[in-house]
Amino acid sequence: MQAALRTLDIQERAVEQLRLRSGVLLAACSLIASIFGGAAIRANHGLGASGVVALAALAISTSLCVYLLLTKRGLTFTLDAEDVYELLRETGNDDRALKELIGWLVAFGRENSRQLWSLDRVFVYAAFCLMVQMVSWSVMLLGTLH
Repeated sequence: MQAALRTLDIQERAVEQLRLRSGVLLAACSLIASIFGGAAIRANHGLGASGVVALAALAISTSLCVYLLLTKRGLTFTLDAEDVYELLRETGNDDRALKELIGWLVAFGRENSRQLWSLDRVFVYAAFCLMVQMVSWSVMLLGTLH
């Protein structure tokens, strides 16, 4: 039981860390766009192909970060007290109820793991888009050097 509870606790902390990193990535996206994007657009007197790619990457990475910051309903880190009470009332058998509770916790952990893997992939895509944005703005700025 303790191992299953510990797994859920670790997963909950992983979600908190993912949200924290997503917030930092979101700030980096806007900072890069503000500093490099503004300079690149001014220096080139317009967007150009690289600017369009950079803005698209900004829009995608920003959207992905916002998605990661939103509450995820499918993640479960605790047992519902009413469900536990109902189980105990129905079974009347502590050993059977304990087995059932452990089963619930293990199922929650498996489902959380699947969703956390997907959320981690979303973060990787957002970080990749940030890199695309930085490269695109850099290409625009390099074109202005003579």
